[in-house]
Amino acid sequence: MTKKLLAAPLIAATLAIGYTLPIGTQNCLSHNALPDRSCTPGYVTTATKKDVCTPGYATSVRNVSQGTKNAVYASYGVRVRLPGQYEVDHLVPLSLGGSNDPRNLWPEPAEPRPGFHEKDVVEWYLYREVCMGRMLLPKAQQLIAKDWRRVKIQ
Repeated sequence: MTKKLLAAPLIAATLAIGYTLPIGTQNCLSHNALPDRSCTPGYVTTATKKDVCTPGYATSVRNVSQGTKNAVYASYGVRVRLPGQYEVDHLVPLSLGGSNDPRNLWPEPAEPRPGFHEKDVVEWYLYREVCMGRMLLPKAQQLIAKDWRRVKIQ
């Protein structure tokens, strides 16, 4: 089961087998290092702090096919890309209980900065905060989904 991540409480949603991006989301636009919220609102799983803080968790749940990645690129109008130019990124990372649902994915560029390299630093910081017990998992999920660029790393 996945949940849509909103600024308010998490709302449950189900993922249909063979899900494709909804009609009308073929013209998604990311800007200022953030995805289009109508296409990529952020979805999380029912994973707990214990789950995500178990070594190997993110690797064990990573399951995004090349077909899904291609659909995500196409929905954002990315037709041609060079190696390392983009990565299909989870808005809420798997390490924080993010879902592989296409509504949690977008083609995040490396440049201009901040890009996916800088977001990786924020993801790691929030993961450590959650696993060290200094932040609740839902709070970390909301912070990264709302605007990861505003997270203050201490």
